[in-house]
Amino acid sequence: MKLSKEPSRVVLSLLRKPANCGASLLVSCRFSDHTVSHPDYTLPVAAPFLRGRAAPLNTDHHSSVEYNSDIAASTLFTSNGSCILSPEVTLGPYWVEGEYLREDVSEDQAGIALILDAQILDISTCDPITDAVLEIWSCNSTGVYSGVVARGNGVGNADPSNLQNTFMRGLQPTDDDGVAQFTTLFPGHYTGRATHIHVLVHFNGTSFDNGTYAGGYVSHVGQLYFDQSLISEVEATSIYATNTQDLTTNADDNILSVGIANGHDPFVEYSYLGDSVEDGIFAWISFGVDLTSQQILTGAGTLTGIGGVASGTGGSRPNGSPPSASPTNNGASSAGSSTSNRQVVSTFIPSATSSVVILLAGSVLVLFGLF
Repeated sequence: MKLSKEPSRVVLSLLRKPANCGASLLVSCRFSDHTVSHPDYTLPVAAPFLRGRAAPLNTDHHSSVEYNSDIAASTLFTSNGSCILSPEVTLGPYWVEGEYLREDVSEDQAGIALILDAQILDISTCDPITDAVLEIWSCNSTGVYSGVVARGNGVGNADPSNLQNTFMRGLQPTDDDGVAQFTTLFPGHYTGRATHIHVLVHFNGTSFDNGTYAGGYVSHVGQLYFDQSLISEVEATSIYATNTQDLTTNADDNILSVGIANGHDPFVEYSYLGDSVEDGIFAWISFGVDLTSQQILTGAGTLTGIGGVASGTGGSRPNGSPPSASPTNNGASSAGSSTSNRQVVSTFIPSATSSVVILLAGSVLVLFGLF
């Protein structure tokens, strides 16, 4: 079920700022005069936030302590001693450009509440990235993506009005700790893919006066995943049980296999917000990004002034208000639709001296049919 009120802000940050980090795919950050691999810095078995596991598919990411939105940042991140480059994976066919800057993307959808906190790290320094805009999108409880009318999306072409929907999509700027928070719903499943959430890390785009964001470039295309045991719990609830599409497990998802390459763990850590999964889930994750990567992407459509428009059919920026179910005061800077009134949300431009990290895992991966 959905939360009765918006939860308080959870701030996630590194307890101690790394003094020196390498630029390899798996690096140990130095704290003072010792690396975290020193015997005195052995990570406890019950540590809530362990990244870079050798076998993330077989790891239980359910925290041994049931954290809530009041948990201190130091508790969540004190054991994070490494930063790992997140592999680039397929964008998929259902990205829509120009969505709303908003924290709550659930709108009027039914499902289990999910509070997601994601921290973005600069792979060359292990420092949090404080001027990015993180975008997420996922399907709803019955496996349908909003904003897209396509044969493989839920009811396919039978519901042309879905082109105008915006649920489970949104963007948020990162804060001083490199964290963006979303209130969303646990995604459902659809044939051929394990349960997942798509993520993009944007820079130098424009925030418009109606609360949408577009332009700039992307430095990371990724996907987040959930433990199979958690998926099974969610799928057993009444709302998700109505989904009749075939369920693909994590072990059978080829794109997930790319996401766990080279020690990266794309599974969120999580705890329940109440006594059971139906009371909601609090999830958190941190991932490393190569700031020298600048990608220009083309999606399945664009949110425009005439509503959702399929890719290639044109249209101006939206001129209406964000959906009524989502907050309009999200702290992001805004701008008008004319060029002279635009204001850049992020002015960060990676320098030529930034660490050059080769995206070895999945950077040129192209998979057709299942995304």
